[in-house]
Amino acid sequence: MSINNPDQLKLFIKIFILKQNLKPASIHFGIKQEQLQLLLDFMAVGCQLIDSSQWQIRASSKQAVIDLKKSLRIDKQVRIGSRQNFHGYDVRVIEKKRKRSDKNMAKTDNYDASSGVLRYLGYLLMVLVEF
Repeated sequence: MSINNPDQLKLFIKIFILKQNLKPASIHFGIKQEQLQLLLDFMAVGCQLIDSSQWQIRASSKQAVIDLKKSLRIDKQVRIGSRQNFHGYDVRVIEKKRKRSDKNMAKTDNYDASSGVLRYLGYLLMVLVEF
């Protein structure tokens, strides 16, 4: 977890502040070009802070995320996912989990879930880094 450019870190924090929501542990980006540029900037710094294999981008279909990753040249290790009836792109840091109870709504025994690390990191950086 390291970054050499403080301006990039400040950009990451500004995007987090702009996009963060208290309820979900993910960041939502729209489909307009300026939103895609924010997503690219956010992921560029995010993958320096947290290993790119821990990140996931979700959209209404997996193919939409594959096309996005190709067009923006996002790291190939970033995971993809889909979310029904979802407009835009959802970015989150995930962890592998195992279904332990029938009360769990997961469809498979092993699944990816948001770890909360993104929210923790974002708020921590907000407090530590001065603008």
